[in-house]
Amino acid sequence: LVLVAHSFLNPGTFDPTEPHLHPGTSSSPDWLHWFMSRLGFSLMTVGVFVVIFQRRRIADYIEASDQIAAEAQDRLIQSEARFRQLVESTNNGIFCYSFDPPIPITLPVEDQMKAVSAGELTECNRIYADDLGYESPAEVLGTRFSEHSPTDDREGFRTFFRDFIARDYALSDYDIVYKTPDGEERANRITLTGVVT
Repeated sequence: LVLVAHSFLNPGTFDPTEPHLHPGTSSSPDWLHWFMSRLGFSLMTVGVFVVIFQRRRIADYIEASDQIAAEAQDRLIQSEARFRQLVESTNNGIFCYSFDPPIPITLPVEDQMKAVSAGELTECNRIYADDLGYESPAEVLGTRFSEHSPTDDREGFRTFFRDFIARDYALSDYDIVYKTPDGEERANRITLTGVVT
């Protein structure tokens, strides 16, 4: 760039209408060298502007993407807050047990039952925690499904789980018996949906 700019700013004393040869050469007249120098400078100038323009476009795209992502995050937070408010304001117990790793639905019924017993309570509202005999959801989260199922009614649990599988892992208005930390058994009517992936 320095050489090109120097050539542009100091064009020399030759007359472009009169052909001259570089000293010691016999191939390129001075006017051709003058023309090629200016052409090279022009092309590099255009190239610089193109690069600047493309960088500006990329920066604008990144800025717009960040704004869209931030707006989506805000909507998600607001949606979660509304959902949490709905869960906490209902008079029904709401809960979610998770299984890590997921339980293959191709397993025999008995094996699926054993895996379900190890399921971890990851979400619940105040009503469900109270039904289980706890004062708050924080006290019951992380407990296992087996901790709340009666051990002396194995056949009842087997019937419940077979019905759950037979109805495509979904039950509606189903009566079930569970136990509190004090050993007290309680009956409740539940609607249960399993997430099958």
